[in-house]
Amino acid sequence: MPAPKSSLGNRRLRLVRHNREREFSWQRVCIYRARSYRPGWRSLPQVPSESQVRAGDVADNGAPTANASAHAGYAVHYDEGPEVGYKSYEAQNKKPLFPFGFGLSYTTYAYSGLSVDSTAKTARFTVKNTGKRTGTEIAQVYGRLPKGSDESFKRLVGWKRITLAPGESQTVTVAIDDRVLKIFDEEKNAWNLPPGEYQMLAGSSSDNTPLTASLVVR
Repeated sequence: MPAPKSSLGNRRLRLVRHNREREFSWQRVCIYRARSYRPGWRSLPQVPSESQVRAGDVADNGAPTANASAHAGYAVHYDEGPEVGYKSYEAQNKKPLFPFGFGLSYTTYAYSGLSVDSTAKTARFTVKNTGKRTGTEIAQVYGRLPKGSDESFKRLVGWKRITLAPGESQTVTVAIDDRVLKIFDEEKNAWNLPPGEYQMLAGSSSDNTPLTASLVVR
């Protein structure tokens, strides 16, 4: 995008919004670079628009949260595989302050009666509002790979949002997304769902899954 005419010649203005590291070899031709890195959902009101920058309406400033390479071909390597986020905490036996899926409420819930249909790939269980206030719960289902795999953590495979009045119970059916359980086969260059017995867990967060059952893949 061309900058206004000036003695700086054919130099450019560039605005960049992104969520990962990247190379910035093009920065030498820029008179201004606005970089919004991992901005989050509140970023839009904070990041100046192109028109604001070009008109000089803002004096933007900020400090980056990571290094940026000036060399073309720069790459960031992610070697942790699926062991990220809540899965890394469990794999490393670390207890977070607030686990994945956690949420406070003015009421409480009880889970019971988990059963799994291996053919339909669904999990069915009952959630009861045991408190005195109407509330909304996100019932979550996690899966763990068969014994013998290299993974010790569970993966979120489905969830359902339900609203319950005080004392009300509801039996919910959650579809199990088996894509989350697949492993990449480098030799075949394809995703594979290994046969075996998968442990299914249901509860209110990754750290609170009182119900267990099995999903059998043949």
